[in-house]
Amino acid sequence: MKVGYCFVEYLSECIIIHEIVISPDFQGKGYGSKVLRSIIDVAAEKHIPIKLQVLKENIAHDLYCKLGFKDVGTTDTHIEMEFIPKDV
Repeated sequence: MKVGYCFVEYLSECIIIHEIVISPDFQGKGYGSKVLRSIIDVAAEKHIPIKLQVLKENIAHDLYCKLGFKDVGTTDTHIEMEFIPKDV
């Protein structure tokens, strides 16, 4: 059984989270938070921001906010978010 998958792009100037998908049976159990915290650790080590977009109606927006991501823009369908490590 698969817990989920993610597609993350590590660039020299930033990390872009394209997709994080957690299977419904595993949502709310900390798996998404663990994945995000590991990406945040890499961003902090490299002193670069993390960028992502989340669908406006996706409850994952709350998790991103809880972990320190900030809204930086919107499109018709998405909220653009960014996490900037404290030392950047």
